[in-house]
Amino acid sequence: MKPKIRSKAEALAALRQKISHLETFQPLAGKAHPRLQIPDINQHLPLGSFSTGAIHEFVSKGFEDGAATEGFVSGLISLINPKTTLLWITKRRTIFPPGLTVFGIDQDRVIFIELPGDQEILWATEEALRCQSITAVIAVELDRARNGRLENW
Repeated sequence: MKPKIRSKAEALAALRQKISHLETFQPLAGKAHPRLQIPDINQHLPLGSFSTGAIHEFVSKGFEDGAATEGFVSGLISLINPKTTLLWITKRRTIFPPGLTVFGIDQDRVIFIELPGDQEILWATEEALRCQSITAVIAVELDRARNGRLENW
């Protein structure tokens, strides 16, 4: 017998949980799922928390949007673990390393790698994901058609 839902909020919570299973999102066992200190973002995340140990994709339309996205990702990383070891892989560095301190990220904990093409960026990203010493990997300007290979991680 199904439990009786008492309110719209409970019905919505039950529906979100059912949809998350349909979307194949499953919490990763043994991985952290911190709630960000920003409720407006939490409410849009699966199960209300940000999964670590998973791949997340942020898409930008242009150069200006890309700068905002990099800032947003930097902010997310600092909320989850500001003392992280971070690998930033890109075709050309568009971020000013001292500017990361605004987000609470120590620029000395970031390794920047500039590579000429998508194939090299994808290879470096896959290798970095295998490394247990690196907490976060950011691959900028990765061709969306190629990054399907990362879905198996």
